[in-house]
Amino acid sequence: MNTAELTGAAAYVWDVAPRVYLPDRLWKALLYEGCNPIFVWQMLIQPATKEQIRRECSGTSGSMKNISKPGMLAIKVKKVPLSLQNEFAEFVKQVDKSKVVVQITHTVKRHDGYEQKYKTA
Repeated sequence: MNTAELTGAAAYVWDVAPRVYLPDRLWKALLYEGCNPIFVWQMLIQPATKEQIRRECSGTSGSMKNISKPGMLAIKVKKVPLSLQNEFAEFVKQVDKSKVVVQITHTVKRHDGYEQKYKTA
């Protein structure tokens, strides 16, 4: 099933294992020099871009939406100097690292809470 909301969903894969198989519904993007992949990913998940993608979707029913590669390539995004793309991408990386630290801290605290609960029981 592919709804208009899911069509065109984008992700950045931080670590790719060798010889990864992608099903026919997923595309791997090869970008030109002058494009930071993290910046492009963030542009693709913005509400205005998602709306353009939704408008490009075609299909016979709400659960059969697709977008063609030419349709995806026709999506308009702002042209930003590479230096600003790189600066933004570094910010995104730092935010991602912060999320990992918060998740680890939460897991450790939860573990400590369980440990404390069962030691006193």
